[in-house]
Order: sequence, then structure tokens, then C-alpha cells
Amino acid sequence: MKPITTAEQPWLSFKRTIDITIDGIRYRLFRASVTVAIIILAVAFLTNVLAEGLIKSKINAHVTERQTINQRVYDWSARLATPGDTESLLEELAMTKEGSRLFRECRQLTDMNDSELTQLCRQSQSIVVFLGFLNRLDYAKRRSLVHTAEGLAVLQWLRLPRNMASFQQALGTIHSVKCPLSQDELNRMLDDFPAMEIQLKRILDARAQAIQTLSRHLAGRPLLEALCETDSGFGSLIRQAGFMLDSEEAALISRQARAIQDELLIESLLEVRLIRQTRTHDGSTSSHTTQPVRQFLAQASSQLPSDVTTLDLWTMLESPRNARLLSERLLEMQDSSSASDDVHLEALPPHFLRAISMPPERFVELAESRREASSLEKAARLIGVREDVFFGLDERMAWLLVISLLVCGVGITNAMMMSVTERFKEIATLKCLGALDGFIMLMFVLESSAMGLVGGCLGALFGGLIGFIRMLFAFGPEFFSAMPIGNLFLGMGASVLIGTILAAVAAIIPSFKAARLAPMEAMRVE
Repeated sequence: MKPITTAEQPWLSFKRTIDITIDGIRYRLFRASVTVAIIILAVAFLTNVLAEGLIKSKINAHVTERQTINQRVYDWSARLATPGDTESLLEELAMTKEGSRLFRECRQLTDMNDSELTQLCRQSQSIVVFLGFLNRLDYAKRRSLVHTAEGLAVLQWLRLPRNMASFQQALGTIHSVKCPLSQDELNRMLDDFPAMEIQLKRILDARAQAIQTLSRHLAGRPLLEALCETDSGFGSLIRQAGFMLDSEEAALISRQARAIQDELLIESLLEVRLIRQTRTHDGSTSSHTTQPVRQFLAQASSQLPSDVTTLDLWTMLESPRNARLLSERLLEMQDSSSASDDVHLEALPPHFLRAISMPPERFVELAESRREASSLEKAARLIGVREDVFFGLDERMAWLLVISLLVCGVGITNAMMMSVTERFKEIATLKCLGALDGFIMLMFVLESSAMGLVGGCLGALFGGLIGFIRMLFAFGPEFFSAMPIGNLFLGMGASVLIGTILAAVAAIIPSFKAARLAPMEAMRVE
């Protein structure tokens, strides 16, 4: 008898498999288009959220950095006016690293060594983390843990054994709350706090003494006026008092202080009054008071002089032409007051001559600076507080994305199941021609993956474009200064990959059903 040998079943080439898959999509173009549309919507939503989240995260970092720099003069004004309190000092030390400005300043003011300061900073971090944990709790949970204690009084409250027992008991019953410190770390922090208070008081007392020394040198002179000379004589006095101030920061503070003084001076021009005295026929005199700067702005903005605000003033000064006209108007006021005894200025602001001598370019520079500060404040309000974010997504938005992707997966699975049902005879024919279960399954997965790739690309393009346009209109100039091009393309690529993988995974169950279909059973289906 002739032996029967079973040869290994041949597989079609990958290229031929792709061609068959594309033919299947082309013959069922309408159903494939519906599936692609579902993927486009899901990926567009994903890309839009990712794009907006990434842009907001980048702009948030940019705005925070810019505002920190712009607020430097106010920070130093507060630092040189008051030593602060214990809680604010703890927060400062918690963010201080060895060798930083505050670290060196505390060492210079108190003669504490590096090891003492390093340990104090580490202990401050533990306290700030623990108090921050309590502050994030709602009222009911916080009251259950520490009752009505607030701030550093919490540490004093927990030092009592019965209060610590109550805290531990409440912490054990509230399963949704987890203390960031272990019991040993908490006990060590409470034991170290009395010694910490002494060290913190040393720093605050040294600051108060340094501030008192500077006050004697000021001799009643306004601090803001003195800060204009931080890059010269007053900066040396600050260093001699014990504060750490480098030359670069001193120059920045001087520029910002001068800008604030100039802004206040320009705003005070609105209240300058010009008094004209005229003689009547009977020999008596009458006075007529006007506010020339306010009237000038009212004419330029077509409104009543009483309705003119400082915002109108700075908006007008953004134009070099208007700034030049205002400068000319100030010179006319001075000339008319000097040329006639019947015309004089009243309610003159300090250093009025300095305002007259300002070039128009200075007006424009200050107006643009204020517009930039206003833009930063607007961006900060739009962004809000963003905590616990990953890849630009907060927890709420991440859940919305998961739900949308699940809906998309169900839609793709339903579309592929319908495709399998319509192609029973085609599947049976392929099996009769020798197609294996693995080939049938691979064909359907490739078909779904191809639709996922096309839908992912289109969805990423539309979603990224929508996010780009929305953020552009929301943030204006700050958008271009902090545009995360690389992260944005990375997010679009991730969206395309997620869409393709989602389509492939959603096709597994329908393709498995198609692969397990018996040829004779499929041929009998009408």
C-alpha cells in the first residue's frame, strides 16, 4: 500500500495576506467607513484632551516661572518689611536645599552650621507634608483626626498621648485616608518639634534684627524708593544686614522697583488739575478747573472724562503715537503754567517733572509690561490649580478618556462581528481552499488594525488641530511662548498607537469566532 504523507500546510506571504485584507475592506467600504468614523471620534477626543493637557502643563510652568520673576520685587519688599511667622518659615525651609540662597542666608544670620540647617530643612519637609495632608482633607475627616486644631497647633495637640491614641483610632477607621508618615516618623517629628521651634525662633529673631537695622538706615524713606537703588548703595546695606543678594537679582529688583514707581506716577497724572483764572468785567476773578490728562484720554476713547480709568490709560499708551501725543500734552501743560500767572497746576504728584521728562518709549514699555502681566494673570486663572497630573491629564479627564475608549472598543467589536456574520460563505470558501484558523484570525485582525491606523491618523490630526486652535484663542501670546511642539507630536503619536491597538484588540473576539467556524456549517447559512 502506498504510504500517505501529510505535508505542512503552506501559509500565504504577508504581502498576499495584506492584499486580501485590503480587498475585504474595499468590498465593504461603507461598513469600514463607519468603523473608521468611530475610531476617528474616539482618537480625536483623546488627542484633543492630550494636546490641551500638555499645552496647559507647559504654559502653567512657563507662567509660574514668569510670575515668580515678575514678583521678585514684591517678595523682597515683604522680606525686608517683616520677618514672617513660623509656618511661612517652615514652608521656605521645606523647599530649601543645601547651598541655596536661603540656606546660606540662615547660616549667615544665625551662625548655625550646615549639618544643623540640613537637619532642620529635612524636619521642615516632614512637617509641611503632614500638615498638607491634613489640609487636603474635608472638614468631617479632618475633625475626626485632629478635632479643631489648626496649623502648628496640631503638633502640640498630638503630643498628648490621649490625642495621639484618638488620631490613630480615627485613622484606622477611615480607610480612604492614608497618612504620608509612618507611626515612627510621626513620633520622631513630634519629639523633635520643641527643639525645632527654638531654631526657627532664632532665624526669625535674626531676620527681625536685620530688618530693624535696615529701617534705621531708611530713616522714614519709603522702601520701594530705596529698592530702586538695590543695584548700588541700598543693595550693600541689605548685604551688610545679613541678607543674601547677588548682583543679578539686585539689578532685576531695581528695574522692577523703578517700573512700579513710574507706573504709579503715570497713573497719578489722571488726577492732575489745571486751574485757569479769568477776570470778569466787574474786576473779580473766577477759576475754572480742568483735568487735562483725563480729558485727553476721554477725547481719544470717545467717552466722558469721569468714565476714564487707569485701564484706558494703559491701553492707549500701548500705541507709540498715543504715547507721543500724551508726552506733548504734558509739555504743553508745563509751558502754559510757566508762561502765565493765571494758569497753574494743582494736586501735583511727586516728581511731576520726571513724568514730563519721560520719553514716549518709556510709556510704551511700561504699557507693554502691564499687558504682559495681565496676560500672565489671565493664563493662570484659565489653567487653575493642576495637581496630580500625568501626561497633561488629571484624574477626572483620565476617567472620561477610559470610558470613551471603551465605547469605541465596543463599537469596533460590534462592527467586526457584523462583518464576520456577513462573510460566512467567504470564510467557508477560504477554509475549503486550505486557509488555516490562524490565517482567518490574522486576516480579520489586520483588517481592523488597518482601519484603526487610518482612523487614528485622521483622529489625531483633527483632535490636535482643535486643541491647538482652542488653546491659541484661550491663552493668546502666552501660547506661542510655551508651545510644547515635541510633546504635542508625542501625544498625537501616542493617540494613533492607542487607536490602532484598540482596533486590533477589539477584533480579537470576532476574528476568533470567524476562525472557529466550521466550513460545512458556514456553507449551509443563507
